[in-house]
Amino acid sequence: LVLHRRQYVKLVTQSTNRLHVFLTGIFPEGEKKYFTQLLKILPYYPTPSEIARSRGMKRVKGVGKTTKSTIKGLAKETVGIPAGYYRNLILNLCWQREQALTWQNEITESIEMEVGQHPYGAILRSFPRFGSITAATIIGTIGDINHWSSDKKLKKALGVYSSFQESGKSLSVRKQGRGGNRLCKSA
Repeated sequence: LVLHRRQYVKLVTQSTNRLHVFLTGIFPEGEKKYFTQLLKILPYYPTPSEIARSRGMKRVKGVGKTTKSTIKGLAKETVGIPAGYYRNLILNLCWQREQALTWQNEITESIEMEVGQHPYGAILRSFPRFGSITAATIIGTIGDINHWSSDKKLKKALGVYSSFQESGKSLSVRKQGRGGNRLCKSA
């Protein structure tokens, strides 16, 4: 589930980045300061001309009235390239982004439920800054704690060990080890 969730996180990031690129070209004034608000507006009004013609953007939730009016004013005076050709691409990217966010949230809920039922879940979530995703990643790597013969092997598998590195100029410098599960290391 954690790997599946990571794929949706990547998909959300990719579609957000593509929207960012399109907005840089067609609506540079709005994109520069109001990108996060435009992500909420674009599914309903994908081009600056549609934003400018809108009547208060009533369908858009989560954006204040003053911000809406400022964005509408910027859309009327934009110097970006004509956006008519990109309208369907923007709508498609918005749909993909929303769908990926929905799937990501569903998988996150599943992970939270599974971690809550696992015997190690409560212990791992008691650590500071450990959420359900981090706990699930560690649980997936550990499996059954009784299968590990020593704490050193467990640390190496998780990627949280140090190693000595020596060269002709320095003596015994400790550095983070390179082995272990890359997901655990990032978690």
